[in-house]
Amino acid sequence: MQGKGVVRFFLILLTIICIYQLFFFVPANRVESDAAEYATLKSEGLSDDVEKENKYSEAYRAYLDSMSNEKVWSLLGIRDFTYSDVKQQQVALGLDLKGGMSVVMQVDLRTFLEALADNTTDPEFVAALDAADAKLANTQSDYITLFVDEFIAKANGKSLASIFSRNETLRDDITFQTSDGEVARLLREKADETVQITYTLLKERIDRMGVLQPNISLDEARDLIVVELPGVDNPQRARQFLQAAAALDFYDVYRNSDPGIFEGLVNANDALTAAAGGVTETEREIVRIDTTREVDALGNPTDEIASIDTIYSDDAANAGALFSLLSPFPPNSGATAVIGYTTRSGKDQLVKLFDDPTFKRNVPKDSRFVISQKPVRDQSTREFTENYSVYALRTQGSNQEPALSGVHIVEANQSVDVGGSGEVEVNITMDPTGAKEWAEITTSRVNREFAIVLDDEVVSAPVINQPITGGRSRITGGFTIQEAQDLATKLEVGRLPTETRIIQESIVGPSLGQDNINRSVQALIAGFALVLLFMVAYYSGAGVVSIIALLANVFFIFGAL
Repeated sequence: MQGKGVVRFFLILLTIICIYQLFFFVPANRVESDAAEYATLKSEGLSDDVEKENKYSEAYRAYLDSMSNEKVWSLLGIRDFTYSDVKQQQVALGLDLKGGMSVVMQVDLRTFLEALADNTTDPEFVAALDAADAKLANTQSDYITLFVDEFIAKANGKSLASIFSRNETLRDDITFQTSDGEVARLLREKADETVQITYTLLKERIDRMGVLQPNISLDEARDLIVVELPGVDNPQRARQFLQAAAALDFYDVYRNSDPGIFEGLVNANDALTAAAGGVTETEREIVRIDTTREVDALGNPTDEIASIDTIYSDDAANAGALFSLLSPFPPNSGATAVIGYTTRSGKDQLVKLFDDPTFKRNVPKDSRFVISQKPVRDQSTREFTENYSVYALRTQGSNQEPALSGVHIVEANQSVDVGGSGEVEVNITMDPTGAKEWAEITTSRVNREFAIVLDDEVVSAPVINQPITGGRSRITGGFTIQEAQDLATKLEVGRLPTETRIIQESIVGPSLGQDNINRSVQALIAGFALVLLFMVAYYSGAGVVSIIALLANVFFIFGAL
């Protein structure tokens, strides 16, 4: 009797636990049904199927994002569960059932080798890298081996040591007498360390991404990382999450009224236009410049530009090589950290011009021009426009380093400013060295803008109102909750030691997975009905008992999963 009591006790306990676990489907499905209804309302009325699908997906994700930290279920007042909580309790389905994304990523060892060679422009070195790039896609060999073979073939007797002995970190291991074989071994060893660190950091990022049961593997022979992300319905976010280097840095910024900035842009436009055989900016007459700025809650103008119209005496199409892509703010339009704006379609071309030697010769040597991460908002509707802000960063030293590097960040988390604007923000904490440097920097730059740059894009450029001591700061940039969580994760895990690029990608739609589930359920019901009929017909009452036991077994399996 005592033995039966123990079995009965554990049976009841296991049943309660399984009911508890399986119940999480109820609030999660309710929220997802509401999200689908909301997305349908937002996308109805659109005639273009692609636009309608994109709008539906955007609205669906936005609704779930807004509910991620909202309470959706309470357990007898003991504990409250958010949507994120209940989703993490559900059975995790793989790519075949839930859909998702599978990518093969190549660790970019070209930039790694360029860094080890101190970014030399040696023609044989560059030619060997180009040849290795071309052969990598059609061979099973690794990049280091391809590069070494190509360099030896093209170098005309020049040694690898003559290239890599310039690097201070390699001088203890490589001298001018070091053989090519030994240099190749050291490069492979350093590359293996870099690939392993990249894999480890990516794995930790993905583990914090919120994807249930991701599958990450490393092909050490070819420096490839294979990632499977079940349930991902936003491939663009996944790509950014996987490929972003997470290099967060802090820069002092030039204002448009600072000496050399506007004049440098005009000169650069003239030089670039003349090189292209066009009309220079100094040959054109500016009729007027109309600038509209954003305003704060008190109605005071801010540095955020709503719109700007530069009216010339001739057609704007003749603005010049630079000014056809960049609309600058002259000093007489008011001092601002935003030196101009560009359009979504002109961003990539403008970035290339910023790297052009002709452009760099005409602007201050310690300046670096970058574009905002997000477009500016319309002043009245608060919707994003097609315009992006352009900033001129003030760099340090010959390598154009930031005033403070993000490597000093030791902790990052997402929060909402509940006491003020309600804006989503990322809170960061620096190590003692970073905290000391940050306090010194902010003390000397009170009432000046300071740019927060993530992966070569400006997240925000707030004004420093007072010195920031203690090493704690807040980053705002019009984030959604999901974007803030992703940024906090990348900052806390750390920046990748080198770039990665996706060389193969496949997306399994959730409709395929749902079709598999529907077919499996139909097969289960049909099979169960046949078994039920057979067991009852052959075993009578014992058959009914066995069917009940089978149902209980399925229930306990899913509850345990």
